[in-house]
Amino acid sequence: MSLRRWGRIAGPLAAVLLYAWIPDTLPDPAGGELVLGRAGRITGAVVAWMAIWWMTECISIFVTALLPALVLPLTGIQELPETTALYAHPLIFLAMGGFVLALALERWELHRRFAVFILGAVGTGPRRLVGGFMIVSAHIGHLDRAERVYDCSCQPPPPREGRTPTEIPRRSAGRSRGRPAAPAPHR
Repeated sequence: MSLRRWGRIAGPLAAVLLYAWIPDTLPDPAGGELVLGRAGRITGAVVAWMAIWWMTECISIFVTALLPALVLPLTGIQELPETTALYAHPLIFLAMGGFVLALALERWELHRRFAVFILGAVGTGPRRLVGGFMIVSAHIGHLDRAERVYDCSCQPPPPREGRTPTEIPRRSAGRSRGRPAAPAPHR
C-alpha cells in the first residue's frame, strides 16, 4: 500500500480514534480542571487528520487546509460564516497579493532584469552587492504593505557553497515561454 493511500485512510481513522481517546476534562497544572468538551475533542481530531494528510500529501494541501471549514460546521461546533471568516483575514489577502506579484515578476523574467540592473549599477563586489540589495529592499519597503510582502518573497536566497552571489541560474526548458533554455555552464 502506498503512502498516499495509507494517508487517505489513516487521517480520518486517526481523527475518530483521537476523538474517542481524548477525555472531556483534563487536569490543569495549576490544580484545576481543563474542560475540553465536544468542541475541543473534535478540534483535536481535525488537527490530527490534517497533520496526517499534510505529512503524507495524499490530498492536495489546499483541500486539506479547507478541512476545518467542512468538518466544524457539519459537526455543529461552529457556524459556516464564523469558520470561513478566519480564511478571509486581511493579512491572508495581503500575503497572497505579494506572492502573486512575485510570481508575475518571475514569469516574465523581470526579476532577472532587476538583478542585472542592480549588478550593473552597484558592481559585483561583496559589499557593493549587499548594499545594492539593501537599497532596493529599503525602497520597496517604504512603498506599501503589499510591496513589503513582495519584497520578502523576492529576497535572494543565501549563496550556496562554491557558488558566487552573482551567478543567476537559468530557467528550465519547461518553464520558458517557447524558447529553449540556455545550456548550463560546465564545471
